[in-house]
Amino acid sequence: NKLQKINTKINNNQNILVESFINQPAYTVSNAIISFYLKHIFKGEITTILREGDIKSEIIFRSFGVKKFIYYKNQNFIQKIIYNYKALKFLNEKNNINSIVKLKYNNINLGLTAYDSYIRYVGNPTLEKVNLEFVTFVSEGLYACDYFSKLIKKSNFKKLVQSEISFIPLSCLFQVSLSKKIEVFARFGKEKFTLRRYTDLKQCFSYAG
Repeated sequence: NKLQKINTKINNNQNILVESFINQPAYTVSNAIISFYLKHIFKGEITTILREGDIKSEIIFRSFGVKKFIYYKNQNFIQKIIYNYKALKFLNEKNNINSIVKLKYNNINLGLTAYDSYIRYVGNPTLEKVNLEFVTFVSEGLYACDYFSKLIKKSNFKKLVQSEISFIPLSCLFQVSLSKKIEVFARFGKEKFTLRRYTDLKQCFSYAG
C-alpha cells in the first residue's frame, strides 16, 4: 500500500537525522519507513545524510517526502595528508594493538572502532602491530568524528535513525550522536525487525536498548 502523506505541525525541537550509507535498497527503505513513522510520532522534520553521489538513496527518500539532504564527502587530497598526520599523532608512537584499541578521541572509542573496521575490510584478525592500512582507518575515523561533530554542533537534531552502528564512518556517527545526547533508533533483524533505542554512550558496544 502506498504511504499516505501526514500533515503535521513541525516541532523543530524534535528534528530527525536519518542515515543512508549502506548501498542496499532494503536497508535504505527500512530506514526511510522508520523515520517516516518517527516523524509522525514526534512531529519533527527529517533530514537524510548520505554519501555524495548516492542518487538511488536520495530518490527513495524523496518518495517518502524528505526534502533536506546532507552529502557526506570523502577526504580530498589535502585532507588525507592532514588526517594521516593526525592519525600518527593520535597513535602517539604506540605500536601495540592491545594499547591502541583503548585509545579515545573526544570520548569516542576510536582505537577499537578502527581495529574493528580494519578486521572487517582487510580480513586480518591477527594484526599485532600498526601498519599503513591501519593508519588509514584511523585517519578516516578521525575525519568522520570531526565531520559529524561539526554537523551536530551547527544543527538541531534530537534523534537519529541508523541501522548499521558498527565500523567507520557509521560507528563514529553513532558514538558522536550519543555523546551529544541524541537518541538513536537502530533497526535489528531482516524480514521481521525490531527497533532499539540508545540514549547513552555506554551502550555503544551493547545490544541494550
